[in-house]
Amino acid sequence: NSKLNPSEFEDILGNKSLLKQTTVTGESDSRPTRSTMATVSYKLSIIDSLTSNIHLIENVSKERFFIGEYDIIGAIDICVQSMNRGECALINCDIRHCYGDMGCHEKQIPAISTNNSYRMLIELELHDWQSPPDVRKLSIDERLYWGDKKRHMGNFHYRRQDNSTSIHCYNGALRFLNTDLNPILISFDENQRLILKDRYIQVENNVA
Repeated sequence: NSKLNPSEFEDILGNKSLLKQTTVTGESDSRPTRSTMATVSYKLSIIDSLTSNIHLIENVSKERFFIGEYDIIGAIDICVQSMNRGECALINCDIRHCYGDMGCHEKQIPAISTNNSYRMLIELELHDWQSPPDVRKLSIDERLYWGDKKRHMGNFHYRRQDNSTSIHCYNGALRFLNTDLNPILISFDENQRLILKDRYIQVENNVA
């Protein structure tokens, strides 16, 4: 990796709402694609455009997610697809690319209105990515991890009345929890299998 003089911001969507600036280059020609599993660290802050005050919202290390599957905030999900392995970038974007028009009350991110002028700032590092795993060969603990992660994201979007995204997340959870669709091909403990089945029923009820 090599440090750069800060480049001009890249206008990812062509409308100035999502800007990306590479600060550390990564490994050449190593961009991930949709559905690959990425590992990132990031700092998410909110900027008041009028006062330039910056408030740190969260600092997350080594977060894993499947690209394009709504496992993480949209700005990261989109921008990581233009990053190489090991790259660091600064993202300056509209709030809606992180938490939609309604913001996120629990994280003190205001809803979009004519009375505010906030933007989000994300310091993002793409550590690594890998091809999607064969779900059938994952440990039950790993299947439970991804099932719970996607179920929680589904619940988050459901609370925000984003039903189509919540259903997408719930269906993603079922991919890991449904042993008819993806049988368990490794040795396992029967109690763990019952936990997996219980989680599956929970998510099925969410979808219903």
